[in-house]
Amino acid sequence: MNRPHPSLQNVLILALIAHILSVVGLISYFSFRNSQASVQELAKQVVQERSDRIADYLTTYTAAPPLATQLNANAIQNGTLKLDRLSTWNRYLFQQSNLFQNLAYLYFGSAQGEYSELRRYGDRQFRYGYSDRQQRLKSFELDAQGNPQKVVLKRLYDPRIRPWYQLAQSGTTGWTEIYAFDDTPPMLGISFVRPVYEAQQFRGALGADFLLAGIHEFLSSIQPNSQSRILIMERNSKLIATSSNELLFDSERRRIDSITVQDPLIRRTAEMLRQRYGQQIKSHAPQLLTLQFDHDLHYVYLAPFSDQYGLDWLIVIMVPQSSFLGQVEANQRMMLWLCLAALATAIVTSILTARWLSRPVQQLSEASQNIAKGEFDQIVKIRGAREFVGLARSFNLMSQEIQRSQSQLEEYAHTLEEKVRARTHQLEQEVEERQKINAELRAVFAAMDQLIFIFDRDGRHLKVPAKRAQQIFYKPIESRIGRTLHEVFPQDIADHFLQHIHQALDTQKTVDIEYTLEIEGEVVWSDASISPIDHQTVIWISRNVTDRKRAEQQLQQSHDELKQTLDELRSTQAKLIESEKLAALGQLVAGVAHEMNTPLSAIQSSIETLSGFMQTELEALPTFLQQLSVQRQQDFFSLLDHAAETAPTFARLSSREKRQLKRALSQQLESYQIKPADIIADTLIDIGVYDRIELFIVLLQERDRDAILNAAYQFMIAKRSLQTLAIASNQAATAVRALKTYARQNADSQPILVNVIDSIETALTLYRNQLKRGVEVVRYYEEVTLIQAYADELNQVWMNLIHNGIQAMNYQGTLTIRVTSISNGIQVAVTDTGAGIPLEIHDRIFSPFFTTRPIGEGNGLGLSIVQQLIEKHSGTISFDSVPGCTTFTVCLRQSLPRTLT
Repeated sequence: MNRPHPSLQNVLILALIAHILSVVGLISYFSFRNSQASVQELAKQVVQERSDRIADYLTTYTAAPPLATQLNANAIQNGTLKLDRLSTWNRYLFQQSNLFQNLAYLYFGSAQGEYSELRRYGDRQFRYGYSDRQQRLKSFELDAQGNPQKVVLKRLYDPRIRPWYQLAQSGTTGWTEIYAFDDTPPMLGISFVRPVYEAQQFRGALGADFLLAGIHEFLSSIQPNSQSRILIMERNSKLIATSSNELLFDSERRRIDSITVQDPLIRRTAEMLRQRYGQQIKSHAPQLLTLQFDHDLHYVYLAPFSDQYGLDWLIVIMVPQSSFLGQVEANQRMMLWLCLAALATAIVTSILTARWLSRPVQQLSEASQNIAKGEFDQIVKIRGAREFVGLARSFNLMSQEIQRSQSQLEEYAHTLEEKVRARTHQLEQEVEERQKINAELRAVFAAMDQLIFIFDRDGRHLKVPAKRAQQIFYKPIESRIGRTLHEVFPQDIADHFLQHIHQALDTQKTVDIEYTLEIEGEVVWSDASISPIDHQTVIWISRNVTDRKRAEQQLQQSHDELKQTLDELRSTQAKLIESEKLAALGQLVAGVAHEMNTPLSAIQSSIETLSGFMQTELEALPTFLQQLSVQRQQDFFSLLDHAAETAPTFARLSSREKRQLKRALSQQLESYQIKPADIIADTLIDIGVYDRIELFIVLLQERDRDAILNAAYQFMIAKRSLQTLAIASNQAATAVRALKTYARQNADSQPILVNVIDSIETALTLYRNQLKRGVEVVRYYEEVTLIQAYADELNQVWMNLIHNGIQAMNYQGTLTIRVTSISNGIQVAVTDTGAGIPLEIHDRIFSPFFTTRPIGEGNGLGLSIVQQLIEKHSGTISFDSVPGCTTFTVCLRQSLPRTLT
């Protein structure tokens, strides 16, 4: 049973509609994808711009207190402000308050309990307060010139018990905790304090306070819209300021955690950050996170803010995605309507076009079916395309020719019947003999797809037995039979073909040739076999090899392109590896420069101290010793010896332990009636004498005690400066040697004997500045033999693995390095306690340009380069990772293969 065939009209309609649907669908899909990507990029730019503005504002806002206290400290040092005349500070502080208008308080508390402050409140309203050593504080209103007017407040106030004073007394210059000021209404603020010393004696504390309300006003002014929120908080989630009217402390003036606020968006964001980071938010780089809230996707931008005095805040910006989608959704709706309109128009056009094309074909089909039934008088009338009209004319001519031929055949049939009968009997025998041969030949030629010709010596076409290879005919068969090669082909091609025909006839051997012909504007490749039949005729068998030739040309072209691409890739890879090394070297130079700042500063400070000692104390030493009795000289040197003995232990004491020793020593001196006990105890602690004080009681009771203690103090300062010089110079030399080792290049690029442990220690030295942020290095080294390797490339391996481990732990954790011996080599394992490598990217971790870091922080070549360098050493590298423990294991051979050396 024959299957029903689909109509041409339906096929055309379905093909056109399917094509249009696919095009419209793809356009709609990519339009939607591009709009989503545009929204995310726009949101990122908006929140990053707001974050940068906030960071700039905070930098300016928080710079005032340190600058103000530094100016006041300079004024004390140059004598502008007198510590013994605090009651006269009002005009200076008034002028400074006009300079720093965001400061709420400027003040100073002395070690004797005196206190002076200037408070700014309202619009250019000031109060000046002063308390004497009996802690009696009086506050005055100030006029427009800063002159005291009436007294508005009297109370007792001792600055020495305040937290800000105790922070400065401990020797710290920096910020206090954020707290609620005792104002009406209460306001949230923060203090910056700076200790003041004279002759190495603590004389008091300078302070400057500002309120956080100004930050709230600024955040409100730059909030993108009413659905967005901006807040600044500490890493423990305590609020500092928000763009909304959220309370920052409760009725008991306790700071409010962002996870307990009334605003649901802020609370939900705080909960997400708590789930992601825990109680302490340890993000040290800007991040763009997403949050699903109230049936809308929100972008949450998290950026850190810090300064050199210990501020460590977080800027959090929350923006709903819907605030960016308005125009995008309108464009999508417009695109949808346009696509639907275009689709409907295209479908209607496709149906009309299909009908217009299929109608003439249907008419011709019906007429040809009637001819097949014997109805030869078929005339087809078609209106439409020129091709269909021409086809109809040809069809009508064919129909007329068939009718004429039919009539002639009927007449000729009558005359031939007798001849046929006579000749039939004669031919029957010949037919029977040739039937078998012809059947075999027909089967052979019918199965052949080659073009076959029979030529004579003059190149005349005698026969064309096979006609299947129509695609390589230069001209139709009927125009070639009986004609020579020169009548069919151009002169040069005909001469070429005829030369090979003569060669086959003369040698009576088959000749194989290849040639090309331009057929219907296309170059066709053929190969031919010319075989002699007798001495005057040959058989020419041609095969179309155009596809093979094109494939060979394309293959050669692809081979050339691939070779060029491979050369470019090798060149690019070498440049990228060199760029990665130079980038790493640049980072290390910056880190080493920062690492050397500390020892260089210590060296400079120690040199200045020793220079002053040499100019003053050392010159006066002979005179000083001559003025002492023999017993006092012995006491003096005994004091120095005792300080030298206790120096190693004294250097390890913390500031808190030193204060405890000072208090105990002061009480012990008071028990011996030695006064002033606290000043003498402070001097002894500075010298380094804090125990066995009974050995020096006689000395401390003498009249020349102060001169001896001062000279001992200067000698110990000089000795400690020398020790500092030795330690700092050794640290600087170590850093320089490590950097020099890393930067060294093997000019001959030849392998040498390398100590792997020394190479690893070089890398650790170069990363010391990053390690000391919070990374503990644990070493397990076995005694291993030297290995044959490329030293600079091996340094690059350890640098990349150690740097990746530090970054994976976010500069907080434990880095463990094991070096062990294995059969015919060594094994190095680098383990970090970071978050681990997700299982889904394990198979891509060594792929070039694959990285999990944010944009701008890496190009993804580190581990790929490491793998290539290890393979160059005929070694292996593998890794094993679970959350909290990631280990990269490198195995290296003791000797390189001869092919590498």
